[in-house]
Amino acid sequence: MGLSMNEHAMPSRSVYAGLGLVTMSTLMYEIALTRIFSVTLWYHFAFVAISVALFGMTVGALLVHHRPAWFADDMVGRRLAQFALAFAVSIPVCFVTQLALPMSPHLTLVGLWSVLLTCIIISIPFVLSGVVVALVLTRYAHRVNRLYAADLAGAAGITFRREDPALFVAGQNRPDAIGLVGQRLVHGHAGAAAGR
Repeated sequence: MGLSMNEHAMPSRSVYAGLGLVTMSTLMYEIALTRIFSVTLWYHFAFVAISVALFGMTVGALLVHHRPAWFADDMVGRRLAQFALAFAVSIPVCFVTQLALPMSPHLTLVGLWSVLLTCIIISIPFVLSGVVVALVLTRYAHRVNRLYAADLAGAAGITFRREDPALFVAGQNRPDAIGLVGQRLVHGHAGAAAGR
């Protein structure tokens, strides 16, 4: 069985828009975490956000690959909407939870547990994003070129602002803004699920 189980299904415009908004929200969240880590921890912990993003999105893609029964062809639209909604909700929840955790980045048992718990909490939105991205790219593999363009356009979308996009998110301490962008994508994926 190949990665694409739905050879002839055409992704709707809302799938393209939803994918772009998911990737844009993911990058905004990653930039916000990088800035927060450079202030709340030591500046050299800022790289952790990038590592956790890669880890989380890989775990999400592995879920899609190793649990195909969860993502059957007749449930793709519904699963996209569910995971997109979970992604949108998880960003502000995980962001605020991470900020509330006492951090002790020292080489002690408590310090190691605090860093590990922080990494687990902040990886949750990346896992959910990874599921959405992997599901779209594998279930509509015959359109992967256009979907990948939507993916890149979404990620690049935050660069078209006049002011610094990271200032918009992290400088104003607004994790809810990222969640609002994420919630917009739910309407796109929910429309795709209803249109099936």
